[in-house]
Amino acid sequence: MRPLLKSQRTVDWHISAAEDSSTSEILDKLSAFLTDHKVQRTRTKPKCPNKERARLRANRKKDGKESVSIKKKDGNQNKEEVKKDKVSLTKDWPVCLGLRSVLRELDKDDHLSMAVVDADALLPSAVGQFIGLFAASCKIPVYAVRGLNERLAKELNLNSLHAVGFRKLESCQSIVATAAELLTPVSVADADASANDKKETPSDQRKRKFTPANLVTPVVSSTKKRKRKKRKNDGE
Repeated sequence: MRPLLKSQRTVDWHISAAEDSSTSEILDKLSAFLTDHKVQRTRTKPKCPNKERARLRANRKKDGKESVSIKKKDGNQNKEEVKKDKVSLTKDWPVCLGLRSVLRELDKDDHLSMAVVDADALLPSAVGQFIGLFAASCKIPVYAVRGLNERLAKELNLNSLHAVGFRKLESCQSIVATAAELLTPVSVADADASANDKKETPSDQRKRKFTPANLVTPVVSSTKKRKRKKRKNDGE
């Protein structure tokens, strides 16, 4: 079943084509900004998990179960330390990554100065309509760029990147000003106003015209009345 969301307001994301010069230029600017501020996710999992398991088995044979349990405890402590370092690192970033994080920050006042969403994240149309209505109600500009995930995900060591939010910092003012020159934020217009701009066709007039249905009283034939009366008498 196709997802459908009807609204009296139409959302326009003003998405430029991938071949457009403004699209490639803003992607270059975003990439340079994130690289200069060292925004990149670090992988906490080992590159060769099979070798790690083999090493643990060898230690288990040499030292016994007691030493292995100690090493496991030390490993848990190291994981917790790495997690704390990771959280503190992301808080120092001038951006927040991911569509869920960006929507969460947009819901808060005075947290972001700009947000950029990948055009593919707005599909199907019901999702784009819902996010567009929410983004238009925010006080900051929200842009949609084609090719954001494809260009920046690998550079930031991520599996996917569907949105980037820029915090209210002095270091972000230059990229916010650049985006305002190259892109157009999402806008919302009333469906009635947009419909009035178009010329109405005869088919539209027929659809708009309301014709009440004719009420007809059902007529029962005399033979059917006799049969019903006979059945009623037989039943008694």
